Amino acid sequence: MKKLISISLFTILFLSIFNVSEAQIRIPKIPRNPKIPKTPIPRVPPIQNFTDVTGVYRGERGIYIYMKKIGYNEVYGLIEWDYAAVVFKGKIEKRGDNEVIVNQYFPVPKGNSINSTEGYRVSIGNIYIKNSGRTVAFTHTFESFRQNYELNKTTSRSFYPSKDDSGFTGPSGAGFTGTWECNDGGRYYMYQKSGTRGDEPNLVWFGESANTRTPGFTNIFVGKVRRTTTPPDEFGQRRSVYEIKGKYVDIPKGRASGKGELTLRGDWWNLGRTAVVGGFGGSTWRKNRDLEVNIQRLEAISPDACGSMDFFGYTTIGADRKNYGVSEGNDIRPNWKHRAKWEYDRYGMVNISIVLKDDDDFGCGGGDDKVDINPQPGSDDNIRALGLFLAIDSQGHIYQKKLDGTRGDKIGRVGQAIEMRGNSCSTAWNDPSSGNSDEECAKITFKIDYVFE
Repeated sequence: MKKLISISLFTILFLSIFNVSEAQIRIPKIPRNPKIPKTPIPRVPPIQNFTDVTGVYRGERGIYIYMKKIGYNEVYGLIEWDYAAVVFKGKIEKRGDNEVIVNQYFPVPKGNSINSTEGYRVSIGNIYIKNSGRTVAFTHTFESFRQNYELNKTTSRSFYPSKDDSGFTGPSGAGFTGTWECNDGGRYYMYQKSGTRGDEPNLVWFGESANTRTPGFTNIFVGKVRRTTTPPDEFGQRRSVYEIKGKYVDIPKGRASGKGELTLRGDWWNLGRTAVVGGFGGSTWRKNRDLEVNIQRLEAISPDACGSMDFFGYTTIGADRKNYGVSEGNDIRPNWKHRAKWEYDRYGMVNISIVLKDDDDFGCGGGDDKVDINPQPGSDDNIRALGLFLAIDSQGHIYQKKLDGTRGDKIGRVGQAIEMRGNSCSTAWNDPSSGNSDEECAKITFKIDYVFE
């Protein structure tokens, strides 16, 4: 109100000073609907409607391609021969009059040739889409060999491969490369790529649920591995821990049809799911690998009747047993090796045993003597008091079992040389008063390793 009064007083004062009437003052008229110049809106090109290549493509010489188009132009898929398998991730682009899937290719260890390992030497070109998506074509080069493929879309599951599912695998390799078993019942063929930069994917897999013509699920995963290290354990050893993040897509080799994101955490032998977006069922993975027991050195502690020990014996890895012939000497390096596949028992452990004896002929008293390599006290009639009975957990820790078969003290870990010696033996031949037993005693040096080749 004060503002209006002050403006009116100013107007009266102005008119009186300059002797101007109100009629002489012209106030410009402001149009009711002023025209504002229009700014031209840039034309947005129409979104390209790329061909949907989701489906199964079948070609000559037992080759199949399983593809899934995601969103605007993203494509995930698998090329599968009877000797190799390759995961790819790409985008559909327009090249002149053609639609082309420009891909990154990742060999996975499923197959029976060198092509399925880290030394993969096959080059695959871009995939060309023809006949409105009913046909795809690409060129496959292996060293000086060049092969052009054309594959036609099939909707009949009778043409799906019946043997090229989970029935064969390539050898495992460094890092995460290898075959893995998952608690969803599937087998996963992982490949870790070295030398990647930035956010470029460096781990892929192809997973499938069963060795059937139409598995319940088949999926591929494309992600990134990042490494951290744990603090030293009681043996002064550090352990690498990895986090893996990426996308998974179900491809139409199986019946499932989903997609989402996964985060995993673990090491080169065991992985666990920590986060999931989507309906992915699996949550734990274990890498298939062999165990090898290597008996590196045997040293006699008690004297032998004939002056020199004749060591022989056996080792077991799970249910697999290997026998060793006689090696003579009081300090020998037999380098006995036992390699076998294995399974966890119901307690999540792998069971291993080492049992030794001394071969005595008639001139040395006759009969074979038991050899004590177990530091635990116990009766000579109890084999567990003489031999070594061990258990390995999923982290590679090695425990000595107690005489009742339960888990005892930790004695080392996989990859570490371990020394053990018996404690219930005589120091003079056939002299029970000098010790707790008239059996032989020895010190053993052995090592347990994972083997991937």
